[in-house]
Amino acid sequence: MLSRSAAQPSYTDRVKPWLLYSLARLGIFAGALVILLLLGLPWYFAAIVAALIGLLISYIALPKLRHEVTASLAARRDVREHDADTDFEDAQLDLDAAAHPHEEPVSDAQRHAARRTPANASDAAVAADGESGLEREGDAERDGVEQRGDR
Repeated sequence: MLSRSAAQPSYTDRVKPWLLYSLARLGIFAGALVILLLLGLPWYFAAIVAALIGLLISYIALPKLRHEVTASLAARRDVREHDADTDFEDAQLDLDAAAHPHEEPVSDAQRHAARRTPANASDAAVAADGESGLEREGDAERDGVEQRGDR
């Protein structure tokens, strides 16, 4: 049997990464703010720049602490394998799948190939000529324009 401390970290073990990470980021922000204020920048501009500097430095300099915080978040998350709602939804999906067999999805290539395949004999004859009705209409329109231009 596992003890409580082995199964779940204590409160201080869960809070420690959060506290350290927050204090480190706050310290970086405060240090940058003091330096920018000593340089003579207006307080509002210094605060914005210090926040950006704090963000960048903490991202680069504190990856271990950030990883510990995310690990503690993941540990706190209660993951349930099954619950009543999930089991009910799964059962409904299974019934629906049994009632309506799943059809294989058709890819774009298969759809385009089906469009290019002649459906009847007249289409096969057109395909053999190498021209479709649309191409013939286009030729007729172009010829009509050329004939008008010849007049």
